[in-house]
Amino acid sequence: MGRRRPNPARRSVAVAALAGFALLVSTDALRVAHAVADSGTGAQIRVARDSFWYDDGDDGGGSDASEDDAFLPECVEHIVAALDAVLRLYPQQFPQPPPVPIVVRAVSREQTRTPMWTRSIGSYGCAELLDGSVVIEVSPSTCVGRDALDDAELRSFLGHELLHAYQFARRGDHRHDPDEIARREIEALEWESAHVEPRVRGWYRDDLQFNLKMYRAMLPE
Repeated sequence: MGRRRPNPARRSVAVAALAGFALLVSTDALRVAHAVADSGTGAQIRVARDSFWYDDGDDGGGSDASEDDAFLPECVEHIVAALDAVLRLYPQQFPQPPPVPIVVRAVSREQTRTPMWTRSIGSYGCAELLDGSVVIEVSPSTCVGRDALDDAELRSFLGHELLHAYQFARRGDHRHDPDEIARREIEALEWESAHVEPRVRGWYRDDLQFNLKMYRAMLPE
């Protein structure tokens, strides 16, 4: 489950939002989850710095390469700083140590080059429960491109994903049940709405509220 990017024509697409949860989990993320589970270090939140990839001047032969295709070198430091700030600001919401190991990592370069990956309805990130650990995958769109997040928005986004991680610890896997996904998204979006910072821009606030209305409408009355 994750925070969606705005869409020029319509800020969110319900079907794409639900399908995207499964698509965002890569083989690389599963390997990281295994490594953390086997490390014996206990519950922690870790940023996998070596998972972030940068422009190597090779677009792989594709015709739609753009600035959205790679992270910027400073992205990982912004993510680390934002994560540290969220944990300091909201210790009651995110007590430490966390109840499950949590890894924040980049979505793989290979995944962004698959036909299923489309930036126009892509996601800023996604949290998934894998073998007892939560992997939060971060897209390059968090820090590059038309809809890149500023620091306040990055904190908002990471708080949203951390809330999903703690949901997994309390309630287990959602097993791709649409109603359960909607309930968890509503909880995360309501928390995000209540804690939005003054510097968060209007389009991000609007997108947040649209997503909240969308997920509420998806639940049976």
